[in-house]
Amino acid sequence: SGQGRGVAGAAINAPGAWALSTGNPALVVAVIDTGIDFFHPDLVQNLWTNPREVPGNGNDDDGNGYLDDVHGYDFTNGDADPLDDLGHGTHVSGIIGAAGNNRIGVAGVCWQVSLMALKALDEAGNGDIATVTEAIRYAISRRAALECFLTDGRVEIDSNIVERAIRPQTITRKNSLFAGSDGGGRTWATIATLLQAAKMNDVDPLAWLTQKLERLANGWPNAEINALMPWNYAA
Repeated sequence: SGQGRGVAGAAINAPGAWALSTGNPALVVAVIDTGIDFFHPDLVQNLWTNPREVPGNGNDDDGNGYLDDVHGYDFTNGDADPLDDLGHGTHVSGIIGAAGNNRIGVAGVCWQVSLMALKALDEAGNGDIATVTEAIRYAISRRAALECFLTDGRVEIDSNIVERAIRPQTITRKNSLFAGSDGGGRTWATIATLLQAAKMNDVDPLAWLTQKLERLANGWPNAEINALMPWNYAA
């Protein structure tokens, strides 16, 4: 409708999409942001739960190196409590997956989904590359669906930095990431472009991305960042 400085006719036509599907709890979306409010009535039923972790026992039951990561992890403070202390991550999570048709608050794009809370930004919304990298590595290690996207996803060039990254996945009903801000859109467009560059250079995107993130997390020098590009990849 064009309200709120939007463009008339440019809406996502959510009712039309909901007529086809309202989501599925098997779909896991990793929200890398300021955390999620676990007690929000529109989100509580759509939180991801680690099936191999026993809540509150102080053990690493699934052997992944993170204690009690039941709903995700707080990489900013190094603990298993990724509760949102700013509100931005909760807002983004609501857009993605607020429960629908429940007479409470709003409806997300997916009424049924599993939201994985990965807190990589602090109470002021600030973060660093190492923390975000660790959060991405956590998500990658837990979702075979991401591997499917890396192998089969497509990116087309367009003048809109966010649209050019997510439009092909939307059209072909693939999983993708959600950009909650202009900065998030630019970051995702960069990542998506690099993934496409890997495929154009006959490089396995998942293998390249895993190696790149591991080297960045281990202190790879900024002056040699070009060596980590897909066209310079060596297994």
